[in-house]
Amino acid sequence: LSNSFSMIIAEINMPKINGFDFIKNLEKNDLLGIPVILMSADESLKDRAIEIGAFGFLQKPIYFADLKAMVEQAASMIL
Repeated sequence: LSNSFSMIIAEINMPKINGFDFIKNLEKNDLLGIPVILMSADESLKDRAIEIGAFGFLQKPIYFADLKAMVEQAASMIL
């Protein structure tokens, strides 16, 4: 991993690694300062996502206005 990312948007249920382990790997590589937005159809995962360090959580289906607002919030944290 390199620090060339400004923001990450990821599904919690990915084929090779879940979003929670993904964030733990970012932490191990000193990249936790990068805002990570996790998404899932399962809203019950929202609290866990935030607890482990996700910047935000989007429930699927994702509406463009919600995605745009979350990305703008994360971008304001970066700039």
